[in-house]
Amino acid sequence: MLGDGDFSFSKALLLGLSSFPDYSACLFVLTSFDSEAELVEKYPETRGFLKSFSKQSNVIVRHGIDATKSLDHLLQDVTVEFFTDIIFNFPHLAVENAKLHSCLLGHVVYRSKQVLHSDGTLYISLAEAQAERWRLHDMVELNSCRIHEQLKFDVYHDWGGLYNIKRHHNAQSFVKRVGACACYCIKR
Repeated sequence: MLGDGDFSFSKALLLGLSSFPDYSACLFVLTSFDSEAELVEKYPETRGFLKSFSKQSNVIVRHGIDATKSLDHLLQDVTVEFFTDIIFNFPHLAVENAKLHSCLLGHVVYRSKQVLHSDGTLYISLAEAQAERWRLHDMVELNSCRIHEQLKFDVYHDWGGLYNIKRHHNAQSFVKRVGACACYCIKR
């Protein structure tokens, strides 16, 4: 999980997957761009999420991870050669600049491709028309990948109300923008 803001999605995902028979055999690496101190200051509820993650032997949390830089060091923390899945929901640079966000997506696809299993999947969720404005399809193609599938991402129903959709960088709600969002499944 790359850059999960307040870790509410990670919490919801782990809770949803915990009933699966192979759950304990899976390893989850959860990351944030912010340091732990910055994260807890921005999102006080994160403290509880981090505490619950620390009690799970199959969960590793790393802070200060820049998804545009090499992700190889994340593999050093685990006993796998590659990741099978990488999730990056609603990436944002705290500025409204389509060109910068296009570059962000291009770098994330490139860096993820380096640490994904050959049959692995990168999931990027975007709100409204961000995929078009930020040229997701072009960035995927530039990295010799393809969008395998586009799924509806329903933050209201699919995550049991656990995913905090008030995650805008300035703490403003972005509820109106996530009503029509999608998850893009990217493969080599």
